[in-house]
Amino acid sequence: MPDLSILPNLSKVFETDILALLNGEMEERDMNNGNMKNINFYACPECGNIITSLEAGDFSCCSRKLEALKAIKALDDEKLTVEANDGELLVTAEHSMEKDGYISFIAYVSSDTLIIKKLYPQWGVNVRFPFARHGSFYFYDTKKGLLVQRF
Repeated sequence: MPDLSILPNLSKVFETDILALLNGEMEERDMNNGNMKNINFYACPECGNIITSLEAGDFSCCSRKLEALKAIKALDDEKLTVEANDGELLVTAEHSMEKDGYISFIAYVSSDTLIIKKLYPQWGVNVRFPFARHGSFYFYDTKKGLLVQRF
């Protein structure tokens, strides 16, 4: 067993997290060159941290292992309203935004861009993104999970 003080350096060398080192769960990964089409979102249910990755990974937060969120296509009544307005995209939604269920973040993803806007309970959904022609909006509803809609 190595000296515990060198675990952070070992995790950097092996490009894995400390938990994976301790559990002996290191595995060889296929590289996909970080294609934005393969983006993964992780959300901590305890503190609300958001992690993104272009490769599958092992992530943990608040002493729990995080699983990649599975995006599902937003139904018509779940979709965000997206309007071009003065060189920006204004994104709104009819959502109660209560502590027991709210949209935690909205992310715009295109072939070369990722922009995330963090939201909080009791805030309305009213955010602006730089104008873009093509891409997808991912948004995390704490009750329904990760939803996606093309723009």
